[in-house]
Amino acid sequence: MITERTLLRGIIIVPVILFLFWGCNKDSGTEPGNNNITPIELNFEEAPISLQGISAQYAADVSYGPYEDNVFDIFLVESDEATPLIIYIHGGGFTSGSKGVVYLSARNEIREALLAGASYATINYRLLEEADDEGVIKPLGDSKRCLQFIRYHHEQLNVDPDRIAIYGASAGAGTCLWLGFNEDLADPNAADPVLRESTRVSAIGAKAAQSTYDLLKWESVVFVSLGLTLEDMASLPNSSEQGLLSFYGADSLEQLATPELQAYRQSVDMLALMSADDPEFWVQNSIENTGVPVDQSELFHHVLHAVALGDQADIVGLNCQVYIPPLGIADPAGDGVIKFMLDRLGS
Repeated sequence: MITERTLLRGIIIVPVILFLFWGCNKDSGTEPGNNNITPIELNFEEAPISLQGISAQYAADVSYGPYEDNVFDIFLVESDEATPLIIYIHGGGFTSGSKGVVYLSARNEIREALLAGASYATINYRLLEEADDEGVIKPLGDSKRCLQFIRYHHEQLNVDPDRIAIYGASAGAGTCLWLGFNEDLADPNAADPVLRESTRVSAIGAKAAQSTYDLLKWESVVFVSLGLTLEDMASLPNSSEQGLLSFYGADSLEQLATPELQAYRQSVDMLALMSADDPEFWVQNSIENTGVPVDQSELFHHVLHAVALGDQADIVGLNCQVYIPPLGIADPAGDGVIKFMLDRLGS
């Protein structure tokens, strides 16, 4: 419960977070205990979008970890002073997608950020595989490490480590909410100096977001007004029981009640993690069908996820902007997510 938030994190979530720290491999580009930061390799090349005269350099596939998918692209604004940074995390249900989707779907957002003097990164993370035994903590942990890696190398990148905002779509939106609503996930005792870096950010943006990765709350909170059960959700087109269970690396719905998976579910429950001292967030869910979802896509992006996030923000006293056009709740100024983040970055 929200009133027991500190106890919940200190007693239940810590074992899962410790696993998360262990699972994010210790290869940081430095020897353990060595405070001398080894520069990262930045191979600048032509940007994949037209920068329309904006002065910025682009580097692709910068490695932040030991796995093939541990890479990010970055646009670095030319500046004499450290710049704010906006990080984009792609969607795809944790099973598909890549960092390059933003070059097709949101190139104007990149230019808007750069024009305002903010550098911009887009990241890849490991995807869930069939019968994956790690669950969503794997891609969530990769995104966490990338944020910490960039912050660790902020001087080389000319990025202000105290002015970083994150946003994404679908699974990327959920990842941003998870990162933003968690307490600082820095491990001050880690041998890997990257993992000692803070995970706190200045603002969060979420498009087509999921409100929580505790799927039992989808039944008891998010979709309670529609009377949906997990079995109903698993029977939707393009959905399956195993697909839902893959969020936890579980084999059966019965396992969700075990102490181990209760702790897991609580560690990825963004609704319970939210508190008044978290960064302000912007969310927009625009699926037209506001009734019972007809397939997995509508289930994952339903407007009721945005409703649940807004309701929880009201309960805990966190400022947010929630836009749900199908319910008549639209951004009256049409400023969008980049303007929201730039305002909170002071850019």
